[in-house]
Amino acid sequence: MTIERITQGIREESGDRFLLLYGANTSDSFCSEDLILQDIEQALHRYLKAQGYQRIAFYSGNRKLYFLDTDSRDRARLRPPIPSPIQGQTEI
Repeated sequence: MTIERITQGIREESGDRFLLLYGANTSDSFCSEDLILQDIEQALHRYLKAQGYQRIAFYSGNRKLYFLDTDSRDRARLRPPIPSPIQGQTEI
């Protein structure tokens, strides 16, 4: 599924980690190929997932940082470092 009006400015080959969308018409609704009405976030999320992105986060002044799926949220969380064994110690 491609919603060209949203995706035409995305240059995936540039390798950028972040994508910022702003301006007019960001509150428009879009109808997907399977006739589901979506807002820009849902349509963009669906497109990025189809492109293989695994962590998709959104930010707005009202909602701050948020995710549309738990997999993206869980992948974005900091994991505590795995403690390494102290060299030179032996178990008794």
